[in-house]
Amino acid sequence: MFVLAADREVSPPAFPPEVTVRRWGVERDTDLEAWTAFMRAAFEGHPTEMTWTPAVIAGVHAAPDFDPDGILMVAAIEAPDEPIAFTRVEMTDRDEPPGQRTGDVGLIGVLPAWRRRGLGRELLRWGVTELRGRGAGRIELSVEAANDRATAMYRAHGFEPEIEWPHWVLQAG
Repeated sequence: MFVLAADREVSPPAFPPEVTVRRWGVERDTDLEAWTAFMRAAFEGHPTEMTWTPAVIAGVHAAPDFDPDGILMVAAIEAPDEPIAFTRVEMTDRDEPPGQRTGDVGLIGVLPAWRRRGLGRELLRWGVTELRGRGAGRIELSVEAANDRATAMYRAHGFEPEIEWPHWVLQAG
């Protein structure tokens, strides 16, 4: 788990001109089969295989604290309804006073063909800006230690590792 301290500033996002951004649209983004396939594709090559199913995603979206405004989608200008990247953020500690609340950057995913163009960086910056606007001081995120590109990006933005969870593997004996 990485943490961005409340006093660490992060630049606001500056998405490249060839993309457009929008928040999750409950009316237009309800094809959970397509959304799940997109999420899996956006995590292609991740150190841990993502096993999301439409049922799991439906359960997350049906939860009382699901916040569609915490999802930002990126698309190419030429195909604004076809996502190429996304992030999901949420407040995890809503009962504290502003500045003492905790926010979480839950996911950042970019399709392989769109990687290395700065989209992950801008999604991270959007997430921090969004969470700070909601009153977060401390911001957390979790990342696989083997995900070198992501950990380098988080460190470059002031996130510091706080907790390392061992990755346990059950081996047949």
